[in-house]
Amino acid sequence: MFILTSVIYETRVMRHLDPESIIENFQEDFSESEKFLSTSLEILSDEKYITNDILTDELIRSLSGPLEVFFFKFRDDSLTYWSDNSVPFIPGTIHSANTEVLQLANGIYFHRDTLLGPYRLCALFLIKKNFPYQNEYLSNNFNASFDVPAESSISLYPGTYNITSRDKFLFSIEPPVLTDPGRIPGLLMLALYAFAFLSLCAAIYQLYLRFARFLRSKLLLVLAFCIDVVLLRMLMFFLKIPGNLHDSHIFSPGAFAASDWVPSMGDFLFNALTILVISYTLFITYRNIRLKKNISPFRRYFLIFSLFMHIFIFYRLFLWAVN
Repeated sequence: MFILTSVIYETRVMRHLDPESIIENFQEDFSESEKFLSTSLEILSDEKYITNDILTDELIRSLSGPLEVFFFKFRDDSLTYWSDNSVPFIPGTIHSANTEVLQLANGIYFHRDTLLGPYRLCALFLIKKNFPYQNEYLSNNFNASFDVPAESSISLYPGTYNITSRDKFLFSIEPPVLTDPGRIPGLLMLALYAFAFLSLCAAIYQLYLRFARFLRSKLLLVLAFCIDVVLLRMLMFFLKIPGNLHDSHIFSPGAFAASDWVPSMGDFLFNALTILVISYTLFITYRNIRLKKNISPFRRYFLIFSLFMHIFIFYRLFLWAVN
């Protein structure tokens, strides 16, 4: 159950990182934004809004939609109204009726306009910021309405992934090759695969219990099971299973690394789960064993000394493995 859930969730997460899926979702969102822009422009084309800027302001404030639209009104090539001063428009560029994608000083915008006698009404919405430099306050992100990685580049020339409007080419996008599912999805995938690992170990143990009569020894059963658990963990480690989870930041040595056997926090977690499974198996197998009460003092001290020696030896082995 956990294995199937983990695979399904991983598939859904990685689908959002697939360039084809990114472009498909972007095209749908862009088409919806374009429809909203055209509808808003059509409403504002009413004569009462064209001649009355106060009514135009009230209507623009009342418009609600998936994105912010910027409006400009010209009369005989003179700007008479603008809804926002954050768009550094170039009048000559905006007046070009054939130009639907405008590359302005601070970003790339989609543009539509309409002629109403001596008036020209223009509407724009942001596609992506395009500052000449970036800092903590200025970043070249896409419009919040578009779920596209900020690292994606935009070109006004045809490319691999083209964005169209009514079968007309507008621009192309080149999404980055992403393998990290992100912090929250990565942690959820880690939790699901951790439970899947534990459930698989439990299934193997139950399988051994069904064939316990053929082994005729609890010790042999426990040893065989522990070897299988270690082999399972080694397969995960050397083959980097699951692959997409190993590409996340959780398995990055930049966050945590102790040795060649513990190169990341994710490996540390699965190593700890392996030890937990083996320890719990030993506990449930031998928990009913009773120690003899009448034991000689020499044997008692020898067992205590041997216990401390084993602890010391395993501690030194652990330090050697880490270093």
